Amino acid sequence: MVYGVNKRVDAQLVSGDATGANLSGFLNAGNFTAHGYAAADLGSSSQKLALIRKIIADLWIAGYPADTIVLNPADWAQIEIDAMQSTDNAARVSYTSEGIPMLWGIPVVPGIAMPADQVAVGAFRMAGTIHNREGVVVELSDSDGNNFTTNLITVRSERRLALTVETPAAIIAGDLTPA
Repeated sequence: MVYGVNKRVDAQLVSGDATGANLSGFLNAGNFTAHGYAAADLGSSSQKLALIRKIIADLWIAGYPADTIVLNPADWAQIEIDAMQSTDNAARVSYTSEGIPMLWGIPVVPGIAMPADQVAVGAFRMAGTIHNREGVVVELSDSDGNNFTTNLITVRSERRLALTVETPAAIIAGDLTPA
């Protein structure tokens, strides 16, 4: 139950649409800045790496040094494969002793909540705040409806938190392979 709640929270932090009980995730309109690059701006080889590097530079120029790169696991795998096949790119991909993937010294978070062919690079610590009101709570009850007489147990799990993005310019996101 705890794993399922945390998995849902991860998805909401990335792409929650702010409707109903959904969070306004960092990919929701107004919570990030679009990268604005076209394929022609990236050169002919290693366009994904070139795009990510340009976004990192843009964040530094704006005064928001990147602290995280968020990618879909399939996109990260392709970047790793491309780096392994090219001696020029191999030095850019590394791992910490704890096994955390790094790209130009910035941690990469491969998350299944991140849509495929999208990238988000940001100074996430500067961009927003997670207001964690309550951790994961799992409750059991036989007092729901006719559970007592039918010998059933209702299980409820929840976590109460909110995400506020105060500085959308600190997160730059968009298509990983722009047109």
